Amino acid sequence: MGGSESKPSSDSSTDREEEVVLNESKIKSALKASAIAVGTVAVVVAIAVAGAAVVRGIARIDKRMMKAPGRNGESILRSVFEGDPKGYFRNLRNKD
Repeated sequence: MGGSESKPSSDSSTDREEEVVLNESKIKSALKASAIAVGTVAVVVAIAVAGAAVVRGIARIDKRMMKAPGRNGESILRSVFEGDPKGYFRNLRNKD
């Protein structure tokens, strides 16, 4: 048998099987890496969206002020008074 003669068919069949197993392993590794990358991107996007929602929520807080009734010209947040005016006056009477 010289160098130019082909291998027996059982050896080439085994080589092909090993090549298929190796290719399947590479594909599985690539799919795992892709899944990790996609998951990472999804988490980053979710954090960015949540952060933007928090920032928008903070910006929407009503910061208008008003004279506090019964407090000699002190100022309070309008939203605090409007949220519970009955409670405001109840607390005002209890502090005196």
